[in-house]
Formats: sequence, C-alpha cells, structure tokens
Amino acid sequence: MTAPCVAHVCADYPDIFRPRNTPVIERLVGGLAPHARNVVISISRVSNPYDQAVAREGDVWAIRYFAPPFGVLHTFFLDRLAKQIADLFRREGVRPRLLLGHKFTVESYICWKLSGMMDVPYIAGFMGNTDCKIFRAKVFSRKSFRRVAANARALVFATPWSLEYFKPRLLQPADVLPERCHLIPYISGETICPTRSDPPNTQRFITICRLDVWRLKNIGRLIKAIRVLRSEGGDWWLDIVGSGSERSLRQLKNLIHENNAESHIRLLGEKTRAEIDLLLPEYTAMVMPSFPESFGLVYVEALAKGVPIMTAMGAGFDGFFEGRFPGVVVAHDSLAAIVQGLRKLSDDSEKFREQINELVIDFRKFDRESIVSRYAELIYSAI
Repeated sequence: MTAPCVAHVCADYPDIFRPRNTPVIERLVGGLAPHARNVVISISRVSNPYDQAVAREGDVWAIRYFAPPFGVLHTFFLDRLAKQIADLFRREGVRPRLLLGHKFTVESYICWKLSGMMDVPYIAGFMGNTDCKIFRAKVFSRKSFRRVAANARALVFATPWSLEYFKPRLLQPADVLPERCHLIPYISGETICPTRSDPPNTQRFITICRLDVWRLKNIGRLIKAIRVLRSEGGDWWLDIVGSGSERSLRQLKNLIHENNAESHIRLLGEKTRAEIDLLLPEYTAMVMPSFPESFGLVYVEALAKGVPIMTAMGAGFDGFFEGRFPGVVVAHDSLAAIVQGLRKLSDDSEKFREQINELVIDFRKFDRESIVSRYAELIYSAI
C-alpha cells in the first residue's frame, strides 16, 4: 500500500529562510514519516513585496509571501497565497490526499481555500495564543472562520484552554460536534518518562526561555516577586537560562540592577538540553507565568525531571492535570498572585514532587509515540 501524501501548511517550521524556527512541527512530520509522505509548505510573511521568494529543500517548500503588517486585508492576502500554493502543487506534480493546517486563523484558513480548489479534505489545527488574538481582531472574518471549522474533517487543539476558548465563540456557532475535536499536545524532543527528584532545601527557582521574549515570559514580574519575598525574609533566588540578543541581555541586566537584585538573580546564558536536565532537579520549581502563549514544552521537560512548575491561568500549560496540577497556576498580570505562587511552591515542594511521581499515566499524553500515533489515526480516518 502506497503511503498517502499529506501536505502540511505551517508558519513555524525550520526552512531555508528561517532555519532557527521552533522544531515542534518538524518533529511531528519526522514522526509521521512511516505513515505518510509529508510535504511541507513553510510560509512566512514579509512586508516588502520585493522580498517574496520560494525555495525548496526536499519535500519542504519555503514561501515568503507579501502581506501588510497588523493583519491588514488578512484574508485577501491569504486567498492569494492559497492560489499560489495550488499552482505550486500543480507545477510540481504534488497530489496530496490530505491537507493539515497548523494554525487555525492562518494555515487552516489556507487549507480550507485549497480544499475548495483541489477537492482535498483537511484537518484544522489550533495554536492557542496567536489564533485567539487574530480571531478577536478579525471580527469581519468570523463567518469565514466558522466555515473553516465546519468543513474540517477534524480539529486539533494543542491545549485544553484554547479548546475551551473556542467552544462558545467558534465551535458551537459552527455546529462542530465534540467528537470532531481532539486534544493533542505538541511533540517533545524525546519520550517523556518522569523521574523522581528530591525537594532541595532551598528557595531557588529557574526560568528557561529565549531572552528576546523576556517580556512575553513575564520575567519582569518574576524579578519583582523575588524582591518582595526577600524583603519579607528568606533566601529567595531566581536563575534565568537562555540566549538572546545583546539588546535583550542589556535590558535584563538593567532590570536586575534597578531592582538591586544582582546578588540573587543570575543570567546563566544558553544551556544544552542535557545541561538543563542536570540543572532542573536542583531547583524548587521551574517558573514561567507567561503572558498568554500557545503551550511551552519547557513545562513538560521540567515535570519529566520531577520538578514542579508555575504556569499562567488560561494560557500555556493550564488545564492538563485537572484536580492534581503539579505546581501552581497564577494570574499572569498579578504580582501578588505570583508572589503567593512562589511561596506555595516553596512551602509545598515535597507534596508537589510526590504528585509528579503519581502522574505517570497522565504523562502518556505527552509521549512522542502516543502523539504520532494519534495524528496517524486522524490522517487515515480523514482520507
């Protein structure tokens, strides 16, 4: 039996133009290799029409397409891009049996358009924060978005909170049945197998991110929260792991200085995955109460090392462990909530670590093979 051809449309894929893009979808495509021929259309928007380009590496076509900033004429330019992709498929002899869009308000919209042009079914994926922002902003596109949802063979959500957000706003108005909606998290770089870690006798916390997005990761409030806690007594520390531009590094150093925190807040620089795995068990918790974002694999990776986490309410990792969350969920815009959350992580460190040890079954949903298997089942059922 010949493996079916699946065309992925994705704006977050490492390609010839943007090799440092997150490898999340690339890992999924690699895992699906035994089940399908995976063709990738990797798209990136440019603000200058003279910067448009198309390049191919194997079965990955990178397309830089023009569209104005701030989502001006959002669907008009996506319609143009869909036609360009359809022409590329015809020219290159690519005949997909299924289309898979990895962000609803952009890539899944394109797949809906391609489906009409090529008579090919599609699966619509959701990427949380970006989809929520575009959906809120594009009021006049919601009729089209309802059609995208209504006509998809299946809808895949990476996080519980994004599914809950879109239920009343999109799924119910589009008459999408619950059985067509699937919660499948992003794929990690390795099989997730939680290991036990003993609670350290410290009040040390770690956060891990690209420093260029330190505002999104709410590091400013974390620094202020540590300052508040130290003023009340105790030896509270925060280590920040990650690389970034000179500008971001300078901004963070200035922020640390403004809070008189050089003695207890450290910038540790970039670390390898193996180095981070060795570091994590030394900390009370991995804390990242980000502004709303799509997922955050670092939460999974911390839990896999037996380390409790702090995440933001209605974002990131919220909703995955109902009733027994292995850490704390806080309001990202509340300094008091973050302070209280850090204190709770310190006071209940042993309890949270025991909870992680008891959540082995729940971790199967994050296992690489489980995620690939669920996607493969969806692909075959959709064709």
